[in-house]
Amino acid sequence: MLFGSAFSVSVESADTASVVTHGPLLGEVTSSSVRIWARTNGPGTIEFHFGKDPASLHGVSEKIETTAAHDFTGWTTLHGLDPDTEYVASVFIDGNPAG
Repeated sequence: MLFGSAFSVSVESADTASVVTHGPLLGEVTSSSVRIWARTNGPGTIEFHFGKDPASLHGVSEKIETTAAHDFTGWTTLHGLDPDTEYVASVFIDGNPAG
């Protein structure tokens, strides 16, 4: 089912203190935005890199702190997306590709 913009999300391995344990999940999709959520196994700073071409993920979300107070979850909304367009995204933790 297409809700405005399609997304393909990848999680890559890296040696970081925290790893993604759940997600990323997408929701609240509009023709120009999508909410993206992830959970880590410990505290960290996550951000989502996204774009239309996997080789050039020029879009970068705000940085989100995952803390025990919020069950190590974080979410943000990606804005300015083109309707009916497939995007790819990767999760980064503390500046490194997440795994």
